Amino acid sequence: MQFLKFKSVNLSEFNFDKQSSGYGSQYDMCVGISFLILTIVGSIGNCLTLLVIGKTKRLYNHCTPFIFSLAIGNLLCCMTSLPVVAHNALGGKHVFTLFTCKVLSMELHALFGVSFATLAAISFIRAIVVWTNGTSKWLNK
Repeated sequence: MQFLKFKSVNLSEFNFDKQSSGYGSQYDMCVGISFLILTIVGSIGNCLTLLVIGKTKRLYNHCTPFIFSLAIGNLLCCMTSLPVVAHNALGGKHVFTLFTCKVLSMELHALFGVSFATLAAISFIRAIVVWTNGTSKWLNK
């Protein structure tokens, strides 16, 4: 069972300074600006989606609750997690505590799961509509 033995790694051997990370400030600037743009465009787009869903009654169908859920989840992500990533990339410092970072990480992963499940549900409903040519008794209740 030689292949199951792992060599222990001494983390003090590694230098985790920003200069030795292999990425330059141009990379950090590009990542930070990209996440800032995603934050702004995502927040505006999801707010507009929620506004249109709330104001336009004729858009209500079987997918509307899923689209509403998706917009809420993405809006939360755009307003909490993405600005933190942009700040860390642009500022070069992590100003948040370890607990805050763990909470934001859990939130980001949970919202990804919610978004994935919501998109799968919307796709399933659309597939039923296409497959039954819109005549499904389940969808027409």
